[in-house]
Amino acid sequence: MIAAVEQEGDRVRGDEASGSGDADGLHEGLQRVTFTYRLVFEYEMVFKRARNSFMPRLSRADQKAETSRRLIEAAHRLYLAHGLDGVSVDAVAEAAGFSKGAVYANFSGKEALLLSVWQSHYAAKRDRLAEALASGDDLAGVIAAIRAVMVTFFSDGPWALLQAEVRRRAADLPLLSRELAAMERAEMAEMQGLVGQFVSLAGLTPRIAIADMTETLAALFDGLVIRAAADSVSPEQLADRFVGVLVALAGIGSRDVAPPR
Repeated sequence: MIAAVEQEGDRVRGDEASGSGDADGLHEGLQRVTFTYRLVFEYEMVFKRARNSFMPRLSRADQKAETSRRLIEAAHRLYLAHGLDGVSVDAVAEAAGFSKGAVYANFSGKEALLLSVWQSHYAAKRDRLAEALASGDDLAGVIAAIRAVMVTFFSDGPWALLQAEVRRRAADLPLLSRELAAMERAEMAEMQGLVGQFVSLAGLTPRIAIADMTETLAALFDGLVIRAAADSVSPEQLADRFVGVLVALAGIGSRDVAPPR
């Protein structure tokens, strides 16, 4: 329809330029163009109303949640690429497709956005581990699934560097330090639940208490993550080391399960 309007307009302009059309013909042509444009406009309005009637509108709360999600994802990408000091609020807003005001409407400041990025990253890892625990038909399958997840974690070198940078920054900012410490305590409690679930699957008595086992594994993981970012050790090798310690602490022997591969 739009093509037809353009053709009609070209014809009328051609008649005007060549002088072949009289005043009445020119007036009639302009009327046809105007009428056709009006049809196009009305068609587009009807189409938009019909389309919107089939697209559920997000509530204000849903819109706010979607905006926050996009800002967190944009900040995550930029922090990994440029570090904390190389990313401004304006850059995050632009990358997410919003104005700077959207950042401050959803977060109290840059530190709050940073903590949300941290929390989002942790939540994704937690969910991956929970899925691994539920994926295997037997203990060997669960261990293999955990190893596969750990390989992906140890492949995420840029996050290890960002994590270290965040902790250094927190040392100079008391409020950020307190908030980060509270988040890590909550994360540790959730991880303790996952470790307990793994020990229950094994059906054995662990060599140390679940809480101590979780702290040990967390410290081991942090150390291996940093090594993955700074050394030439492959993610597969690091995953083997982590799983080896996990299996040993859980009291699992070679007779209980085949080596995860």
